Amino acid sequence: MTWMTRTFRRTVGLAAGAGLFVGCGAGETGESVEPADGSDEAPAVATSQSAEAIGVQRRARELEADVEARLSGYDSIHGRGKSGDLVYAFHAYFDGEDLRLIREHQDSGDYGHSDNDYYFVDGTLTYYVQGQISRTLNPDGPPTSDAIVLRFYFGPEGRLDHAEKTLNGVPVPLEGYEELSVRRRSEALREAALAGGGVQEIAVGKPLGPIAVVFEPGSPSVVHEGSIVAREVRNYVVTAERGQQLSVELDSESRYVQFVVQFVGQSVYDSRRSDERSWSDELPRDGDYTVRVYLGRGEAERGGSAEYELTIGLAEGSEPPK
Repeated sequence: MTWMTRTFRRTVGLAAGAGLFVGCGAGETGESVEPADGSDEAPAVATSQSAEAIGVQRRARELEADVEARLSGYDSIHGRGKSGDLVYAFHAYFDGEDLRLIREHQDSGDYGHSDNDYYFVDGTLTYYVQGQISRTLNPDGPPTSDAIVLRFYFGPEGRLDHAEKTLNGVPVPLEGYEELSVRRRSEALREAALAGGGVQEIAVGKPLGPIAVVFEPGSPSVVHEGSIVAREVRNYVVTAERGQQLSVELDSESRYVQFVVQFVGQSVYDSRRSDERSWSDELPRDGDYTVRVYLGRGEAERGGSAEYELTIGLAEGSEPPK
């Protein structure tokens, strides 16, 4: 068990029965939201644990305890590398040729760090636990930090049976990208471990987390080009003031790519419902507005993909930016 995981369990008081949060489509503030398009169901929030969920958690704790008890007898290899601004290091532990655990530390410099444990059974990811410090830089004061604990419990054939997430000790829904990110990262680390560790550049794709929209001086609009696969969700965050005019235009050869604009977890505009992939309106409140880009349900479940161009504009007054 890493020092961060131990610290988080002690300081935020995470209980295994804190709550059930499985699914995608959570608002940026952690509030449940109405599904944007049917492709990302709202998180299921249960007030009590089912017998099945309790059983899943118990098996994960037993697996964790068994691996920890045998850790000193396992063979291990070390790997490290860098992906963009992310510096990481990992230890992989083997029982003979059987991979049992990958323990990873990620450091994003000013933006925080995390410790991640990936537990495997017969080569399949079965349990994942993350302790993370996420840091936000503030131009007018010291940075603010959040403590995040994330747990995924995988069942037979790799399906997700149960998931839990807390923010500063409070249960919150999952973000749409988190499960897919964990699966991709675990597979990339597994391949690196089986290759023998060492200094490696692990390619896991572009980050799926929120993207801050920054406008250059004198330019009221910005263009983001991207791609999306299956149930991925891209979140673009615009910090705006009341009375400003926000505009969004989504261009893609795929008719399945849509977007929703949210404020404090509530939908402001949904392109699927209006059948228009361009929108502009005067903002009623100060704060962060999130533009979420996604594939429609059927295309997402088929594992489809698409490229897109997203133009976001922010202007004073009632006139949208040209």
